[in-house]
Amino acid sequence: GYAFRLEEVPVHPDGTEAALAALQDRLTGPGAYGVLGLVPGRAFLLTLANRDAVLAQMPPGRSDAWKSLGVSILQYGVLQPLLGIDDGVAAAGDHVAYTEDAREAWQAVAGGGYPLAFLLPPTRPEEIFAVADAGDRMPQKSTYFYPKLGTGLVLYPHC
Repeated sequence: GYAFRLEEVPVHPDGTEAALAALQDRLTGPGAYGVLGLVPGRAFLLTLANRDAVLAQMPPGRSDAWKSLGVSILQYGVLQPLLGIDDGVAAAGDHVAYTEDAREAWQAVAGGGYPLAFLLPPTRPEEIFAVADAGDRMPQKSTYFYPKLGTGLVLYPHC
């Protein structure tokens, strides 16, 4: 069978903000993703249906905690096998962009700047601790923490 299920999320009558909020409410954990761009103006929910099929695509030697991360599941279940976006392509930054703002992602797809956007549930602190406790490292761009201190507060003394 297929590794993921895809279902359309009805567009909210109150507009983009409400539609994104409704979609993000459905992102309940690793293996649940919002997808924008499959059909113009519509949003979809992608959910993991066959974990073993995705695990078989992941690199050996990674911890169970790492393999359970939403970003890892997306990378090895969708981006790499279906879109040809491997770690090297993602790291180069030519084909993949990252944002923590769902509205920005929606606008980038709606405006034609990007063909697809995937919305991920936020990485929880306990997931980060589990990866670290297993002696593993978090995948690139898998953590956004806000508010962030400006670099000037960290690098330069205030007089």
